[in-house]
Amino acid sequence: MESEIVYLLRQAVLSAVSDAFGPTTFERVMRHAELCDAEPSAAFGQWRELTIFGYLETLDGSGGRYVRLSERGRRALLHRTDPFIWGVIALR
Repeated sequence: MESEIVYLLRQAVLSAVSDAFGPTTFERVMRHAELCDAEPSAAFGQWRELTIFGYLETLDGSGGRYVRLSERGRRALLHRTDPFIWGVIALR
């Protein structure tokens, strides 16, 4: 079972990418208010997980450096019903 911190990091990363107004990098995302106190290695681990599971999509030609929200990521933020992002609260 995932810890609450994992879900908070996933939510924060998705929010930060959403707020970026276009493709963004991990370095830029880490300057977002929701992630300013986060451990970079933990946040990067969730950045990778979100990419692997299709919530973030990398831009062609960027070598994986630049990402944007995928449609799945947008739905997860909008509806708050995805247990991978919201944890057990999504199941209520």
